[in-house]
Amino acid sequence: MDSVPRIVKSMVPSGIKKELRRIQDKSYSKTSASDVFTIGTNLLFSLSTSVDGFCITDKKVEYDIPFSSKGTRFNLQIDKIAYHNIKSGKYQIKVKKGNSYLGINTLGKGTLLTGTLHDISFSIMIKNSQLYLEILNSKDSNVYLLNKKTEILPFVTAKVDYVNEKFVGIVSERKIQLKNVFFENGLGKKVTVKFWKNRQDIILEWQSLFQNELMSNENLFFLMGTVIEDNSEHQIIFKFEGKNKEIITTESCEFDHEFVNRIILHNNFLAFSHSTKEIAPFKLSKKLVINKNQIIFTLASENIHKIISACCVVKKSGQVEEIPVVLKKDSIIINGDSLLNLPIGYVVDLYVCDEEGYQHRLIDRNQKKLCDLYRHHLVRPTDGTKTYVYYTKTGRVSFFRSKAPIELVKAKEGNDYFEIKYSNRKLYVNSNKQYEAILQTNDYIVKKLPVDFNEEINIIDLSKEKFIDRHNYQILLKEKGNHNYNYVNTDVINKEKNTELVFMENSLSFMNASPLKLSIIVTFYNTQKYLNRLFNSLLNQGLAPTEYEVLAVNDCSTDKSRQIAEKFAKKYSQFRIIDHKVNKGLGEARNTGIKNAKAKYLTFVDGDDFINENAYRNMLNIIMKTGSQIITGGVKRFRNNKPEISWVYRKVFIKNIEKTTIKQNPELVYDTTAWNKIYDRQWFINEKFQYPTMLYEDIPVTIPAFNRASSIDIYADDMYFWFIRNQKGDESITNNRTDILNFTDRMKAIKIATKSLQNNPDALFEYEQKVLTMDIPMYLRHFNHVSDEYRNALSEEISWILNNFTKSAFEILSIRDTQRMELTANGDFNNLFELYEEGELAE
Repeated sequence: MDSVPRIVKSMVPSGIKKELRRIQDKSYSKTSASDVFTIGTNLLFSLSTSVDGFCITDKKVEYDIPFSSKGTRFNLQIDKIAYHNIKSGKYQIKVKKGNSYLGINTLGKGTLLTGTLHDISFSIMIKNSQLYLEILNSKDSNVYLLNKKTEILPFVTAKVDYVNEKFVGIVSERKIQLKNVFFENGLGKKVTVKFWKNRQDIILEWQSLFQNELMSNENLFFLMGTVIEDNSEHQIIFKFEGKNKEIITTESCEFDHEFVNRIILHNNFLAFSHSTKEIAPFKLSKKLVINKNQIIFTLASENIHKIISACCVVKKSGQVEEIPVVLKKDSIIINGDSLLNLPIGYVVDLYVCDEEGYQHRLIDRNQKKLCDLYRHHLVRPTDGTKTYVYYTKTGRVSFFRSKAPIELVKAKEGNDYFEIKYSNRKLYVNSNKQYEAILQTNDYIVKKLPVDFNEEINIIDLSKEKFIDRHNYQILLKEKGNHNYNYVNTDVINKEKNTELVFMENSLSFMNASPLKLSIIVTFYNTQKYLNRLFNSLLNQGLAPTEYEVLAVNDCSTDKSRQIAEKFAKKYSQFRIIDHKVNKGLGEARNTGIKNAKAKYLTFVDGDDFINENAYRNMLNIIMKTGSQIITGGVKRFRNNKPEISWVYRKVFIKNIEKTTIKQNPELVYDTTAWNKIYDRQWFINEKFQYPTMLYEDIPVTIPAFNRASSIDIYADDMYFWFIRNQKGDESITNNRTDILNFTDRMKAIKIATKSLQNNPDALFEYEQKVLTMDIPMYLRHFNHVSDEYRNALSEEISWILNNFTKSAFEILSIRDTQRMELTANGDFNNLFELYEEGELAE
């Protein structure tokens, strides 16, 4: 209700008139303020709503309160309201919002701020949770100031003792225990100041203030601090005597900016201000010219005579390099060789310096019009690098040195999708736009490719190019007339069979087709948590898509494992899924992979593990050179998602060894797993190796394979990451030592391994010691928690070991370990318990 007709008002009872006035005024509405405090004569708080202004009202007169804001933080300049001729009295501070006036509701009580201006005293207070401004005349103002104390921000009276360009010395009226000193602008920005204190003298190191990024241009920052009194901290503001005046001003310039810093007394408070002004750049009157490794900039005549030197500034680090220049008539000439000391891979800005010490950028306004394009000029390629001079988006001149051509550095992912066909070593790009093309390799070599444009088809001719095996190549396109090349978003349609080029998915990148070398047999059963990680690791082996095949053998998974494998098989031609109709176990899954493998070499991966980057590439390079039947690689174990080196493998993977045997390196018996090896497939098949259906199915193959191989390579680097699944509900069955099948299958594998090594006494001796010190103890420590059937199996199998292992192998055992085995073989588990110390048995 904005207005009520006078005739209607006369007819309304007085009680309702009051209500109408409330509706008209709307001042009964409120908004909430938080974090209320004062700095100097400024009132600061946060509001939960947007506002149009602040005011106090005297009947029909409204007085606006000047304010500034940042986000929801407001700074009211209370001293400005005192200039108005306002009668003594108490006024509610209100928020203006549209046609409404809102009271400011806040927590607390008492006086926040007192001050005197032009013989008029004023105070800010909280009464009934509302903010009020009280104006007092000169007669009662002194009484007011004597009886009221500021509750939120107490003053400490001080005076300025001395000032120079680095330090400000002030003296407080009393001794205070000062914890810190800072400048605060009232809008949430606070900058701590280094200080020293000697009794009542406080020395501030203020020079570093203007180097702080928090300093806002032209804003006043008031000197405040924190004191410790009565074992508690209090925030204070320093109050000084004297009129408003400027105490000190410093000016400096640095790289196209002028800085002015001031310390002033403002309304009896010490304040600091910082302002920055851009130094005008010098305009180029002509486009730059590069002539025989000389860069020539032509300037307006009124500026060229001011220049005395030039320098380069690395944008990221601030490093400054002086460069020699030649001034000739209206031109600045820089020799390209003087830029060879600039760092590689960083943007470097060019500045010219005048006789007054100011640094100016060089700018070409005509180039600014093309700010959406990148413009560069090659100075001269030298020592494997290229040096460019180019215009930034604002038309300013900078330099850039790079090993990679700048076309690749600035290239971006294209937004357009291209329909591209490949036939007879030519690419056909359908577009009504004419394009230019460059070819890059993984050696940062860039070559321009010929492109014919004919009836909305761009034809890129690759017939004269020679491509090296296992090198990655990529074609970038740019619209003719543009400056930036783009990576291409496309799927190349290639209907030719046995083509020599293999194109990657979703990009115009390719490799030379290489013969199939490696069959990677992945066996999985309900490993959906891990398959993405595994398959992605296989894509990062440095192999061309035609060099390897991934045979993903699904042993009847009931989770989403197959869907994950299917996603990769649809996207990558080298992936193939083989499904078991019934669950057959890990051994048979590997045998299925062997039957379907076609490459010269084969390897195995379990579905919850993954392969180190480029590991297969590195191992293939070795075994293809040596002609060995097996190459085995280093293993890193992951337990609880933390990598660790299993000490089982430490004896084997000390250094790279080529063309060795198990007789020469008997410690190979410690390396019994199937999945960290690459085998010669035909040799593996000829030896009739098959994985049995049991736990520890890799031991009956690995140990005999090592024994029969005439040549073995050892690759010491970590190539296989073995993931130990021991979380509840996701345990690996081989970790369950209390399962009788786990023990009996382990013993079956041990018996096969020892039988295969009968003709190799050194390797047999090493393997028997491994069984005695590693395998048997990890089962015996569980004897107190297993069934009688399990204990009978322990007695029977350890009796077999005592009767069949060579006597010399037992010499590695302590007397106590030997006694433990003898008591187990005799079934004397009561006395066996006495031979274990506390903590040795499994819990």
